[in-house]
Amino acid sequence: METLAALNDRFMRQKGVAPPFRTERIRFARIRTAPSGGREFVLPSLFGNRGDYIVPWGYFPEVTTLCVHDRMLWEALAATPGTLTPSMMRKSAREVAASGILGALPAEQAGNEIRAGAGRRHVMHARLLADLLGQIDADAAAALGAGTGPVLRPEQMQMMLIVAAAPLHIEPALLFERAGEVAGILVDCGDSGQPGERLRRVHDSIGAFAESVDLFAMDEPPDARSPANIVVQVADTTHDRLGRLIEAIEADVGDLRRVLATSDGRAALQIRATEADWVADGWELALAAWSRAEAEPRLHRRDLLATLSQILPAMAGETVHRGQLPRGLTELAARDILGVIADDPRRRPVSRLVRGAA
Repeated sequence: METLAALNDRFMRQKGVAPPFRTERIRFARIRTAPSGGREFVLPSLFGNRGDYIVPWGYFPEVTTLCVHDRMLWEALAATPGTLTPSMMRKSAREVAASGILGALPAEQAGNEIRAGAGRRHVMHARLLADLLGQIDADAAAALGAGTGPVLRPEQMQMMLIVAAAPLHIEPALLFERAGEVAGILVDCGDSGQPGERLRRVHDSIGAFAESVDLFAMDEPPDARSPANIVVQVADTTHDRLGRLIEAIEADVGDLRRVLATSDGRAALQIRATEADWVADGWELALAAWSRAEAEPRLHRRDLLATLSQILPAMAGETVHRGQLPRGLTELAARDILGVIADDPRRRPVSRLVRGAA
């Protein structure tokens, strides 16, 4: 089985993580591991074409004028060591939003999210223990959980641990620790209520998105359907893969006795949950863009689909043919906009077209 570190490294190299930038030109940027081992940006459609530009990490602010939020997020990520993950990106984005740079209301919402983080873990922890007891002894679970709210009282928690630990032949304190580990895995994927809640919401939204784009394509001229067809293809395969991962996660949560009894069971759950988080990463930005565009004129939606057909990440092993401009035209646009940065031979190239980048 692939290790968690290897999985994160593979996705960071092949796909990259999506930062919630607000500057229009870079709103669909991704950050990935460079061949040299550092970080680099993949900027799709940077100059109005369908090419992907690779920008070294340190040159990023020179590509376009960043809003204060985006510069703060870039600086926060620069101070974050190791391999970036979607969970780490969400944490950094919340901390930047909590600074007040986006206004009072977003700052309050982000601050509440940060403060509620520990609470979400406690709620998930208690829910898992209650579910475990229900899987072991439904009558005891009903008796101990009767009339409780989302947070268990200490005496209820203690009794649940004692009753549930005996059939597993482990100490109540160890069971508590293992259940907390599983709660952390699920909360790191963005869940605050039922396990898999956020992932299921993204999964369902991708399915509805694919249907919406498919309907849009039916009314398009035949020679203009290619971007929509690419988007539907990528959405369908992502929807299928994410659905399978969610089913596996739900199966694990439905068999907590097995998951909590062995380290292999918990490791497998973490791999599935982390992969599902990677598969879903970036889709919420794309779905929000399409939701806003549905109220716009048809031409605007057509332009957005052309962009989405270039930036939506294909699943591993999927072949997607994306059209791009000839190399010379794209690099000419880079020189026109970047000027001395691209032409100065003393500096590394700021951009280069990557053909066939998914």
